[in-house]
Amino acid sequence: MDKQSASCAITECRRRICAEFREMPGLQLTREQLRRLCAVDGDVCDLALEQLESTHFLRRSRKGTFVRDVEVTKPMDIKVA
Repeated sequence: MDKQSASCAITECRRRICAEFREMPGLQLTREQLRRLCAVDGDVCDLALEQLESTHFLRRSRKGTFVRDVEVTKPMDIKVA
């Protein structure tokens, strides 16, 4: 696979993974399940997952599955004058 084809495959894999995790809150999938879902080889899937982890869209759970990385933010302290 040439560089441009690989880049397109990674982008499409990322989009598919994001869509699935947005559509199904609480989804937990293994690397192998994600690879099958996207119908791509392991290298493409690994690169897509690496990018999604680095942007904090996904994280690995203690069980080793990939889950949505939902950061809980504290409400801002608003002072009323």
